[in-house]
Amino acid sequence: MWRANRRRLEAEEIRDSVLYISGRLNPERGGPSIFPPLPADLADFARYGRGGGVMWEPNEKEEDARRRSIYIFHRRSLPLPVMAAFDAPVFSESCERRSVTTTPLQALSMMNGYLVQDEAAQLAERVERNAKGRAAEVTKAFQYVLQRPPSAAEKAKFEKFSGGLDAICRVLLNANEFLYLD
Repeated sequence: MWRANRRRLEAEEIRDSVLYISGRLNPERGGPSIFPPLPADLADFARYGRGGGVMWEPNEKEEDARRRSIYIFHRRSLPLPVMAAFDAPVFSESCERRSVTTTPLQALSMMNGYLVQDEAAQLAERVERNAKGRAAEVTKAFQYVLQRPPSAAEKAKFEKFSGGLDAICRVLLNANEFLYLD
């Protein structure tokens, strides 16, 4: 009883955390629902419903689509992939308690999903503005994402990493240390 059980962040918390760390979370409160951009494979399906009307029209201003997840418009027939992968409640039925699953789809959506890829690129730009040189960039990325400096082994491994800074940021956003609360 000396510590709490480990808990994975919920879908909304993950999305908000990724946006916050990249520096692009819009903290504006209240107002109408938001319609974040959908992946390309869902975009055509989302435009027109069976009745011919528009089902999902992304926000005109890009920063409006980056407001907190509590403001996302939910359509039962069109869940956001990252939200669905991380057990966001289904709005067609009551939900007294959220299920918590661990599936390969979660890892794939975090590594290859449009949200994480876009925000990792933004985070890399933020890191580059505030640090010069690979060692300083790795340290700054760890501080932003994991709220701690890298260990000597981690720092050495990421300094030798052949990918770009955005790939390092994407790896850190996929770390269990980011997705779980101890």
